[in-house]
Amino acid sequence: MEVAITVLENEIRNKSTFLKKEDLMRKDLKQATIVMKDISKLKTAVKLLKDHHQRKERIHL
Repeated sequence: MEVAITVLENEIRNKSTFLKKEDLMRKDLKQATIVMKDISKLKTAVKLLKDHHQRKERIHL
């Protein structure tokens, strides 16, 4: 579970870096919007995984 969370967090960092490095907000707003939506979806997935993981830990205790 922790590995999946780490992978998703790395992907968020990679997409954020790409957005800044390529300066997409100025050059290509449409592409920047797509990347930002992807980042948002990844953040939601991380949040859901963390919540699920915490619930599983509470059940086992």
